Amino acid sequence: VGITQQQITAYSHKDENNLFIVKKAESGLPSDPNAPVEFARSGDLIRLEHVATKRNLHSHAVQAPITVRHFQVTGYGENGTGDANDFWRLDIIGGQVGDLIKTVHSLIRLIHVNVGCALHSHDKQLPKWGWEQLEVTCNPVVRDSNNLWNVEGHVNDKCDGGEERG
Repeated sequence: VGITQQQITAYSHKDENNLFIVKKAESGLPSDPNAPVEFARSGDLIRLEHVATKRNLHSHAVQAPITVRHFQVTGYGENGTGDANDFWRLDIIGGQVGDLIKTVHSLIRLIHVNVGCALHSHDKQLPKWGWEQLEVTCNPVVRDSNNLWNVEGHVNDKCDGGEERG
């Protein structure tokens, strides 16, 4: 992992390290606080900014640390700025382009726009340098069942008073 990048890992419980801000891929500008809410939909191109580190979920054609046939996934950039390797396409399994992503109910796949691989995790643990957490990679086999995710919660001050929705 490069000096300006952080290893992305996973673990099986919910906490604040799981929080990301969903942003439009093409917009590198701060969001307009007066703009109406735009909900994520299948087919959208997005960036995912990690709330705690302000780095974007990023991938490129560099071998993953353990699953060497996959590509590494890192946190890249500063304060939400990064590059074109931060772009992901949201796909709802069994859905159509334009379908609304529904918290908990939608099963989604995140496809890396430049590399064409899918965000992936499994039960392979990283060594001590990765705190023995689960490896997160970008899988070139897009239809693997370990490439499926869901959104567990949603928080937005403009929706329902800002409380978490699940």
